[in-house]
Amino acid sequence: MSLCQAVSVLACLQYTERAFYLSTGAANDVALRAGDGSLLWQSPNIGQVFDTPIVVGNQVYASAINGIVYALQAATGSVLWYYQTVPGT
Repeated sequence: MSLCQAVSVLACLQYTERAFYLSTGAANDVALRAGDGSLLWQSPNIGQVFDTPIVVGNQVYASAINGIVYALQAATGSVLWYYQTVPGT
């Protein structure tokens, strides 16, 4: 399920029974443990993330404003792969 709310900082989240996956609108995504809200991981600096992360199986997909789409490991936040699209499209 996904919740996305525009506030002073873009805050979009996707959640599963294990974790909440959040795009902060800054340079990373974070995952919070569903049980207690503690930090599970914070992705490396992947550029300004502007959309709700998508969770499919054990991967989290995030798109950055620079046109790069990232696949992150859902358990650790490590980058599995990335793909450069055309920025601004």
